Amino acid sequence: MIEQINDILQRKIAEAPGASRGVRLLEGAGGVLRVFIGLQSFNLEDVPDADVKRMIRDAVAEWESKQ
Repeated sequence: MIEQINDILQRKIAEAPGASRGVRLLEGAGGVLRVFIGLQSFNLEDVPDADVKRMIRDAVAEWESKQ
């Protein structure tokens, strides 16, 4: 699931203006979602960039609509 959402997120980032962000989603210990921005790792609620949070939420919504 997280890999599929990450694929959607990568597409959204590539389509966004100034798309040079190194953002990816990975599954952490216990199946917890981890957001990597460059080399830094965050829980979703701790992501400091509002645009990145929005794109992740949009990617999740798109994934959910296909299920």
